[in-house]
Amino acid sequence: MRRTHSYEVKNATAALALIASGVGIGVCSGHLKPIATLQNLKVIPLIEPSITRDFAMYSLRSSEKSPIVETHKALLQEHFSQFGQDCVEDHLWR
Repeated sequence: MRRTHSYEVKNATAALALIASGVGIGVCSGHLKPIATLQNLKVIPLIEPSITRDFAMYSLRSSEKSPIVETHKALLQEHFSQFGQDCVEDHLWR
């Protein structure tokens, strides 16, 4: 039997609840995996097509940055630089 209905929800946990109740399937962010697992849902990572997402680090516009901010910035740059040279943009320190 082919279902022809589609649902759109604004809350990801509502989508998982619909899936858990047998309504169908859904595509959600990976950070919901623990919740999906608790609801006994099968989690299938999507490989193709790849999905990219923008992330940003925010800071006050003060002239001085605390050592922890600089350390966190360096950690993020080191981690994300493995994905390509243009992956990390340094807007905060301009």
